[in-house]
Amino acid sequence: MTGDDVALQNLIPTLRHDARIVLDAADGLSALSRLPADVLLLGGSRSADYFKKILDDTQRILPHVTRVELRGLGHNSADNGGNPARVARELKAFFRE
Repeated sequence: MTGDDVALQNLIPTLRHDARIVLDAADGLSALSRLPADVLLLGGSRSADYFKKILDDTQRILPHVTRVELRGLGHNSADNGGNPARVARELKAFFRE
């Protein structure tokens, strides 16, 4: 670990909150239909099904959405144990436009 890095073992206890937030947010998605901003939805082909479903539902509602599925990656792809460079490329491309 260097700099501001946080060990994954320190983050693992928070992962249960991640899933709960995603599931709870599903009830309020209709409000997103009024969002004027361009939105990037990133998901991994190896992510849990509930993440894919919420992305599907969100994509149908958002008026200005770009969706990218990262083949072979899962939900934790942005961390150093995943493929952060691939995630960063998608973010850079989206914000460049």
